[in-house]
Amino acid sequence: MSGGVSTTTLSASGAATITGTMTSGNVATNGITASGNLTVTGNLTVNGTSTVLNTETLTVEDNIVLLNSNVTSTPSANAGIEVERGTSANASIFWDESTDKWYVNDATTSKQIALV
Repeated sequence: MSGGVSTTTLSASGAATITGTMTSGNVATNGITASGNLTVTGNLTVNGTSTVLNTETLTVEDNIVLLNSNVTSTPSANAGIEVERGTSANASIFWDESTDKWYVNDATTSKQIALV
């Protein structure tokens, strides 16, 4: 299809290639690949066990990032942020559930963060 498609519902059991603009209320397919820019106006919900973002810049407007959002009982998994450092050891900041304390891993040792 070229030039653009405007539809309320588009169902594809095989491959559907649209060159131009597609405006739709619903799209039902086994997979969608966008080789150019993809703009989603509205909310985007991703249901699955893994979401991978291959991006150089990640901008988040929310001032709180929630980790371990699927914990519904007594927490047992640590949570934190890790920095990939190439050929050097990674560095991280994390919450240790066994001690209920924050730690910084400076690539060689983990040190507890002193709270004032």
